[in-house]
Amino acid sequence: MRRKKILISPKLCDRKGDIDKKWFVELSQRNPKTGEMIRFRHCPCGKHR
Repeated sequence: MRRKKILISPKLCDRKGDIDKKWFVELSQRNPKTGEMIRFRHCPCGKHR
């Protein structure tokens, strides 16, 4: 049986270096109760679309 990942390391999505576009950090974490992966996006600019 394969071991399921608990956390996927954070990844910077910088829109290929274009500073005019919004960039964010994305990571995924497994919910221990349901077993599903949940994706989180953190935008340091303070606004989410």
